[in-house]
Amino acid sequence: MRSLVRRSWIILGSLALALVGSVAMHSVAFALPTSRVIVGAAYTEDNSTSGNHVYAYARMADGSLTKIGEYATGGNGIGGTVDPLKSQYAVALSEDHAWLFAVNAGSNTVTTFRVERSGGLRLVGDAPSYGIEPVSIAVHDETVYVLSHGDANQPGTIHGYRVSDDGLNSINGSVYTLSPNAGASSIAFSRDGRYLLVTELVANQLALFPVHDGIADPPTFTKSAAALPFGLSFGNHDVAVVSEVGLGATSYRIDASALTAVSTVNTNAKAPCWAIVTPNGKFAYVANAGSGTLSGYQLANNGTLTPLKQSSFSTGVGTLPIDDETSYDGRFLYTLNTGTGTIGIFSIGLDGALQALPSNATFPMANGFQGLATW
Repeated sequence: MRSLVRRSWIILGSLALALVGSVAMHSVAFALPTSRVIVGAAYTEDNSTSGNHVYAYARMADGSLTKIGEYATGGNGIGGTVDPLKSQYAVALSEDHAWLFAVNAGSNTVTTFRVERSGGLRLVGDAPSYGIEPVSIAVHDETVYVLSHGDANQPGTIHGYRVSDDGLNSINGSVYTLSPNAGASSIAFSRDGRYLLVTELVANQLALFPVHDGIADPPTFTKSAAALPFGLSFGNHDVAVVSEVGLGATSYRIDASALTAVSTVNTNAKAPCWAIVTPNGKFAYVANAGSGTLSGYQLANNGTLTPLKQSSFSTGVGTLPIDDETSYDGRFLYTLNTGTGTIGIFSIGLDGALQALPSNATFPMANGFQGLATW
C-alpha cells in the first residue's frame, strides 16, 4: 500500500495536463486549467446498465472541481433515477488515496482502480461480490469489505478482500449473511479498523462485526434508536454517527464490542439519509435529500451531538443531495446533487459552519448516479 505521504502531492496544472493525457485509457479526457493547483480529486459513478463508469474530477486548492474524465469499470449498474442503490459508499478510496473501488450492482462485481497523481484512474480489474447487488464498500489499510443488498431469494451479505497489485483477493471465511429482509444500506470501518458497522434499513437495526487481522467475527445486532438507519460515518474514539430516514441522526459509542446510543437529533428535514464526520472528528453533517439541506452538528469525544449555532445549510432548490463527503484535509464538504446534476461545494469553517462555493462539476442529472468519494 502506498505511503500516506501521497496526501501531500501538489501537482502544477501544466504537469497535470501531461499526466491526464497519459491515463486517458478507459476514459474521456478533459483539459485542465493551468492556473490552479491540483491537491486531490472527487469521484462518483453513473450506475449505467449498459456499462458503469466512474466520473473523476480534479480538486483544486480552492476547493473547486474540474472534470478529468469518465472511466469504464468493466461492469454494469442497475440504472434508475434518484438513489437507486439506496446506500452510502458505492465508491470508496483507500486512506492513502492509492486505490479507488466501485460497485457494479448490475453484474455483482467490484472494480479496482489505481489512482494516478493527476486524480485520473487506471483500471486494475474486477472481482465477484459473492452477493446479490453490491451497494457499499468499506476500506481500512489493505482490507476491503463489500456489502450486498441481496434479493427475495438470498439475504444481504458482507464479504472481505485483501488489496494487492492485481486487485481484490477474497479472504477465506469472511462471508456473513445479514438478517432476512434486512434491506442493508451502508458499511463502514471504525477508524482503527477494529470494527465494521452495517445499517439494516428495513430491519431497523445495526450489525456490528469485530475485526481481527482483517477477518470479521460474527456480528451482534442492536435495534436502531430511530426508524430506518441508512448512512453512517465514524469519528474518533469508536464513535459512529448514523443517519435515519425517519428522524435525523443518532450517535453511538462502541463499548466492549457493543453499541450504545448516545444522542439522537432531529434534523427537522425530509429524507435525512447520508452522514459524514470530518477528519478531525469534531463535526458531523447529514444530507437531507427531500429538503435540499445539510444539517450540521458538533461531535464530542464521548459521542454527544449538539446542533451548530447555524445548523441548517441549503444545497440549493431542487438539488436532491443524496450523498456528502469531506476532503481529506477537512477544509471542504461536497454533495452529490442528483436533482441538478452537480457536485455541491462548501468550505468548512473553524466552528463547523458551511459556506457554499460556486461549482461547475456536472454530470447528467437524475440518471442513477450514486456514491461520492473525495481526497
